[in-house]
Amino acid sequence: EGWNQLLTENEISEAFAEGLDRFAYESVSAVLKDVQGNGNYSPLSLYYTLALAGCGARGETADQILEKLGAADQEELAKQCRRLYQWYVYQSQREQERMAYYGMEDYRSTIRLANSLWISEQLNVYDEFQRLAAENFFASSYGVDFGNPDTGKQMGEWIADKTNGVLTPQLQMDPATLLAIVNTLYFYGGWSEPFSEEMTKEDVFYLEEGGQVTVPYLNRTEREGVFKKGEGCTLSYLGTNNGCRMIFLLPDEDRTLEEFLESPKTLRDAMEVKEEDWVSGKVIWKVPKFDFGSSYRLNDTLKAMGMGRIFDGQAEFGGISPDPLVVSDVIQEPHIGVDENGVEGAAFTMMAMARGAMI
Repeated sequence: EGWNQLLTENEISEAFAEGLDRFAYESVSAVLKDVQGNGNYSPLSLYYTLALAGCGARGETADQILEKLGAADQEELAKQCRRLYQWYVYQSQREQERMAYYGMEDYRSTIRLANSLWISEQLNVYDEFQRLAAENFFASSYGVDFGNPDTGKQMGEWIADKTNGVLTPQLQMDPATLLAIVNTLYFYGGWSEPFSEEMTKEDVFYLEEGGQVTVPYLNRTEREGVFKKGEGCTLSYLGTNNGCRMIFLLPDEDRTLEEFLESPKTLRDAMEVKEEDWVSGKVIWKVPKFDFGSSYRLNDTLKAMGMGRIFDGQAEFGGISPDPLVVSDVIQEPHIGVDENGVEGAAFTMMAMARGAMI
């Protein structure tokens, strides 16, 4: 009852959930539609990074960020980000305790967010902003010298610790950086029904450009699986033991994946399925066993989405510091892996800020 009360108290609002969904589909389309080869990306990690910066923005800069994040104001954005963060923490802790009670101490499934501020010794940051970051985003603050190579190493070690060692970035920080906002996201979901390793077989995977490679496939037939025949595709999902789903979209033979990434609306229309629209029936699973990462510089993506002001010399981050600041870089490195036991995902997003123009 105690856990249920904590989860109820930290449920996010419908408006926040809708804003997060909208941002996810828009940014997924913008990031992935031009990717060559394999690609993966975390909208949630970018959302939290922008939200933390947005809570310290002012004027037109704040307006652009809040509009894209679907937030009414900074106070509500901070409150909802705090609730979602805490909901993940309490949900994971409850499941860990429940599984330990049943003798399953090796239960690994979790969703974990982390945030941090890396502040140059040359920058004055308002105590109020650091307090907001700590109380609503649970962000640690570190005073550093970005001209020292050890700073990039220290930041990489922090990211590795928060992502369970999945990510071990070698960060080379620009000495002109005055502030770096870093978010990490770690996810592990064990399959509700694990795949049998004995059924894993190598077979051909056909590439879109016409080539082919041999890869190991996870194999299983579900007599009572769920699926949906969409327009030009088939969808199905695999459930995880922490109540999540990995949804798979398989384009019809005459369709390409790029068509579904063409616009946020096209992607959302294809991927969003009401519970009553799932059909029960026989599903034959043949899933490539994979493990790969991606790397993005998101400056141009964010400008195209309507958040160019943060990169402008006149950017307004007066809620963070009395010193003028401008975003110099936004990067993300996500990683995902699927095997017989489950799916593991991790991402970090870093927003670097340098000295802006004096208004």
